[in-house]
Amino acid sequence: MALGRLIATASLLLVTVAYISGSQYYYRRQPEKDDDKNRKMTPCSATDGVTKFGLPTKAGDVSSGGRVSGLGVSRRHSGYIYAITDVGAANVVRVLNIKGVVVGDITISNAANANWEDAAVGNCVFDTSKTCLYILDAGTVTPANVIYIVEEPDVITGTQVVNYDMVITFGGWNAGGFCTETLFVDPDANMYLFSIEPQGVDIELYKVVNDGGIWGTQIQTTITLPSTTTGPDGADLSPSGKELLVLFHDTVYHFLVENNNVKAALANAANILPYVPDPSGTGIAWASDECGYYTSTEEDNPVLRFSDRNGADASQAARFNYGKVVGQMDYIASGSVTGLAFSKNNPDFIYAVITGASASTAIFVIQASNGFHVSTFVLSSVTNTDWQDIAVGPKTSGGQNYIYILDGGAANGGPARAIITLPEPDNVYLSEVIDINPADIFLYDMAVGESHALTVTSSGRIFITNYQDTYDEAVTLYQLVEVGAPSRLPVPIGSFPHKSSQDGPEGLDVASDDSFLLLKNSDSVLFFPVTDHAFANAITSCDAIRLPYVAEMNGYSVAIAPDKNSYYTLSNAQPKKLKRYDAIAECPKPLQRPRDIPRYRLPYRVPSQPRYPTGY
Repeated sequence: MALGRLIATASLLLVTVAYISGSQYYYRRQPEKDDDKNRKMTPCSATDGVTKFGLPTKAGDVSSGGRVSGLGVSRRHSGYIYAITDVGAANVVRVLNIKGVVVGDITISNAANANWEDAAVGNCVFDTSKTCLYILDAGTVTPANVIYIVEEPDVITGTQVVNYDMVITFGGWNAGGFCTETLFVDPDANMYLFSIEPQGVDIELYKVVNDGGIWGTQIQTTITLPSTTTGPDGADLSPSGKELLVLFHDTVYHFLVENNNVKAALANAANILPYVPDPSGTGIAWASDECGYYTSTEEDNPVLRFSDRNGADASQAARFNYGKVVGQMDYIASGSVTGLAFSKNNPDFIYAVITGASASTAIFVIQASNGFHVSTFVLSSVTNTDWQDIAVGPKTSGGQNYIYILDGGAANGGPARAIITLPEPDNVYLSEVIDINPADIFLYDMAVGESHALTVTSSGRIFITNYQDTYDEAVTLYQLVEVGAPSRLPVPIGSFPHKSSQDGPEGLDVASDDSFLLLKNSDSVLFFPVTDHAFANAITSCDAIRLPYVAEMNGYSVAIAPDKNSYYTLSNAQPKKLKRYDAIAECPKPLQRPRDIPRYRLPYRVPSQPRYPTGY
């Protein structure tokens, strides 16, 4: 049942629709012009809109003032954002508009800047009827443990000098001496901090408390949020207090909060929001209308980005789910699994190769359904300088299937820049020693360095990528073209920016019918749709689709099942976990009705929200 009210005025048309349900709605002012102050209202839902956030898109470059270590959106002045800078910087807060242009500078004259790491805006701790800017000075080796609190001024554009209204120096924080990079404030002016932990393991939530006039910290809970990096790097609670964002370089986690109980919220599984991994991303802040959030980069020329709620692009929809653990590979005691590939002749089995101190020349055969070890093929007359990937495919269209092993890593004096080939064995259950003919090893000359990613198409085209250690530099797909045995010439097919917080790519695979490519980084799996075997167009003509994936610091491999209905990854963290990600069926198109036919509500079940599995 719905109740509608229509109010018309000369300057504004406001339509408010309230549904009698458990959902909480907020209202967004949509810009009629390029002006955040002139908006009309449309609803934003804290629950229904969780999975509808779009990827962060560039709002603008921060025009001056250097790096940004933390953000806070003004509650008093719509359309303005506070930005702070960390180590060695002045005690100045920049004021940005929603395009990232610096429109004001606020100097806090009686504050020091040892290492300003995060900012938050919320009700003032000394008067909850007013709003304040909170600045966390987390310190460096020796944490400063200071929070400066400044009441939002009447005017924030232009240049001004103010004093802080309150300073909190707190003790009892993280006995190990770690600094924190996060601060958020709830509607009751309670202040919270997260400890920063490697790979997001055992993060501690602390509440800043006052005990008889002495400020300290009180641990609330401990959680794990998987990441390839140390973090969290930023956090913010929505103005209503109902939604919490936690930022890592590779992931944005989202929690629904009820009754101001942050501790209880963190006990629930987090939603993972669309995000482009960025090794310099450290600032995050909710928009004041809660219909999106801003992120920033901590670099010499910072970028301001905005992720719009209900801004998800249907073409970027998830093709696969977040996956689940199907087995463990504890029998591989040493070395890291660097490549996986499905057998073409025996599609229920996966081949795995390793690199490491053992330098084993073995191919492990594992059962896809449970990760059980079935057999081992030991290759003789070859070396494992730094095997990095494995693929299966023919040498010519319709021909016999071969196993291809990429010896392309830089360890142990590499890269060898060699690819070892052997026919797929007839019996995957039989362990055997296989002698490799030197004619079945070919070399490629790639001046750009090492490669960790290899795949072979249904027609026998061999692709590798270069290996990038720099964010946003070009990753190039090369086809290895025969120029006379045993040499292959890497011919560039197309390039795209390396959007990852880690070195990579780490793995590559193509669907059995060449309809899509998957490219694996430690913090992401990227999907490239391919039409008519046109791989160059796939790489260059569209942005890669980032699939739902929980970042794995030691995840180096990806393999697409022959039926294309799933793909697999493996984490080398102990125990080694084999994971399967299942394809998601496309949603049916909505029923179209002529406008002159009365509409009626159809029963509809809202699909469950994607969440990271508890098995991670």
